[in-house]
Parts: sequence; C-alpha cells; structure tokens
Amino acid sequence: MRNRDESGTAASPISSLEERNKGMKIREMVPQDLEELLPMEQASSLAPWSRQMFLDELAHPRASCFVLTVEDLSGPVLTGFICFRDVGKESELLNLTVHARYRRQGVGRRLMQFYLDRCAAQGIERSHLEVNVSNEAALRLYRSFSYEQVGLRKRFYQGSVDALLLTKRI
Repeated sequence: MRNRDESGTAASPISSLEERNKGMKIREMVPQDLEELLPMEQASSLAPWSRQMFLDELAHPRASCFVLTVEDLSGPVLTGFICFRDVGKESELLNLTVHARYRRQGVGRRLMQFYLDRCAAQGIERSHLEVNVSNEAALRLYRSFSYEQVGLRKRFYQGSVDALLLTKRI
C-alpha cells in the first residue's frame, strides 16, 4: 500500500524516503551496541570484525564509530553503523555495514552523508576506503559520492578476494 498525503493522493517515493529519513537517528556507538552489531557484522562481511576489534576501535583516540537507528513500534532498532579514523587532513572509512533487512532504504546513504559532512566540518581534505571488488551495492554507493578507484589490493579479503582502493576529495 502506498503512503497517502493529507489530501488522500498517493505520496511520492521521494517524500516517503524523506519521511523515513526523519525517523533515522545517528549516535555514537557504545560497547552495549555490540550485542546487536556483531551478528549484523558476521552476516555482512567477508572479514568480520570481532568484539575485541570493535572495543579496540571504540578506545582508539583517532577512531569514531556511530550507529544509525530507526524508530519501530518497539522503539529504536539498530540498522547500521560506520567506523572511521581521522589522521591529519585525511580520513579512512574502515567499516560501514547495513542490516540486510534495511538495505536499499537509504541507511547506507545516510551514514555516508553523515560521514562526509563530519569530515568537511573537521577540515578533512581526503577520504580513503577499501571495498570488495564484487560488492556492487557498496561500489554504487561510493561512486554516487564521487569516490574514484586509485588502486587494487590483490587477495585482501580472506587471502583470496581483491579489494579496490577508492578515494575522494572532500
């Protein structure tokens, strides 16, 4: 069933997405989030982070990790997260994951926009990341934000899957 506006006409997909984005909240990740994040990470990544890796990242002075929640009938539902490190005028996007049930609903896009806005506010000039060569959804997302390929890491994931190196001027 399509959403309807106050006049009873069908709402456009854009306004529907805008409404959904209003319900999205981004906050700093805390250790208590790991119970929800770890299964999401395990299901989504060829090289999933362990609990200790997340804890190390949360404790690292140059690292930042955030979660995105969406309001549900039962309260906020953790739908994705992003972790990155800033060093000088550069930032490296280390991990961006969206729960499978919430993909293609603007969660990854919202996390990326948050990240790039934060980079700009911090005076970051360039962002770098690695992505699995076969992760078409992630590649489309990054390219939509004007990331460009600058290299290739052979057998980067699990010693067998290549990673593309992407960069973007902020």
